Amino acid sequence: EAERLRDETIEALAGDLADLGGDPAPAPRAEALDATAVYYVLLGSRLGKRLLERRWRMGAAAAGPARYFALPDRKGDWRDLCRELSGRPARGAPADTILRDADRLFTIFADAAQTVIAEEPLHV
Repeated sequence: EAERLRDETIEALAGDLADLGGDPAPAPRAEALDATAVYYVLLGSRLGKRLLERRWRMGAAAAGPARYFALPDRKGDWRDLCRELSGRPARGAPADTILRDADRLFTIFADAAQTVIAEEPLHV
């Protein structure tokens, strides 16, 4: 499920970026990451996009591409994942792997954002 969610997100973002005339950033080095960590980060980002969408709709870009914002937020999947995770041990190797890999994903996103901002400051 994490792979499908990842691919759907990439496709929507790539389409929006292409419509805006942008070039995708180079992909980070491929890493083997825990599927639960990937699912957690991507589902969480779907919920967080609602705030970004509100800000976007208030700006001049509102008439532009919106594939990413049109993706379903998948609140039910988020609740299911949280319920599943709360039933797992909070300590031990599996939990440590999920935390480490989720943190790695956030670092990848932050590094990519810093690269884009350094190249061309955004005006939101």
